[in-house]
Amino acid sequence: MAERASDDLYDERGEAAAVRSGVYGAQKVQLRAERLAVDTVRVASGAVRIRKKVVSERRSIDVPVAHEELVVERYRVTSGALGGTLGATETILIPLAREDVRIGMETFVTEEIEIGKRVVTATERVSETLRHEELIVERDGSRELRATNLRAE
Repeated sequence: MAERASDDLYDERGEAAAVRSGVYGAQKVQLRAERLAVDTVRVASGAVRIRKKVVSERRSIDVPVAHEELVVERYRVTSGALGGTLGATETILIPLAREDVRIGMETFVTEEIEIGKRVVTATERVSETLRHEELIVERDGSRELRATNLRAE
């Protein structure tokens, strides 16, 4: 850096203060302000447990069943056949059947459920008090002060 004639002629960046403001010995005061810096953070908000349970209910159903019955019909014989022995045992076996109800169960799909997640976006209003600095010029003594070129840069 070049050698300086006076520290009052240069600012903190080494620029000639007189070139920028036309005033020698100028000093800078920086005014600061706060602004909201908003971000979102993903946090756990709970969990959902999905499970199935078996519910039992009693059902009744009417089932038609069949069975066989013995039918005996007697007929009077008008012209009888001759012969045979009286007192001879003659046995006839006639099997009878019936239907029994057998209960079994079968499993089948009644419905299908798809489970997933989706992102829902909403707007939340947040508020915070922001601060900023303002310049205050106080006069010391009876010397008159003159403010020029007071504009935001």
